[in-house]
Amino acid sequence: MLRSYAAQDRWQRHHKGQVIFEDDGVQYPAFTLLPLREAEESNSPLLSLVSVWLLVALRDRYEAHATAQLCERLSAVRISSRHTSSLLEFLLGRSQTCPLLVSGSSLASV
Repeated sequence: MLRSYAAQDRWQRHHKGQVIFEDDGVQYPAFTLLPLREAEESNSPLLSLVSVWLLVALRDRYEAHATAQLCERLSAVRISSRHTSSLLEFLLGRSQTCPLLVSGSSLASV
């Protein structure tokens, strides 16, 4: 849902531990794990919804504004600068692949 909202530039927000998708009246716990890894290795932890939401919310300001303090306050993992561009391109619908995306064959194990 986050990818769809990001690609269509629709409003989503974080409030009291929830990521809220306004148009659909849906909210998910910020700690919800997504089929995206923190790094390309198959044993890397999965990213939480709030970690990915923060990248979408800040976009090109992510590197400067996703500080350790902000990430800690939101309980988000700061995404490595090595992966922010490719992940953001994927989330905005500009790319169909992302090196952090869990492969279909591995989904059952997460």
